[in-house]
Amino acid sequence: MPGHEDNDVPAAEFEPDDERGIMESISYVDSLVEAEVAPGVDAKRIVVGGFNQRCAVSMVWGLTGRWQDQMGGLVCLSGYFPLWRG
Repeated sequence: MPGHEDNDVPAAEFEPDDERGIMESISYVDSLVEAEVAPGVDAKRIVVGGFNQRCAVSMVWGLTGRWQDQMGGLVCLSGYFPLWRG
């Protein structure tokens, strides 16, 4: 796993990202945004973000979520980019 070269744990022992779980979280974030937009909140006033694992979900949501092009922005702290195939 990139970025874990300094760890004492061999890379083969790291769990792969839970793609299904991450994508379910993306759908959940979409529903939260929808719940704010439905009563009239401008999507440009909504910022999605998180710390650590929620940061990872926020980054994927920012690329794949239904509201990605209409949002005010993302705030991501101390996370990683999951599902990266590089």
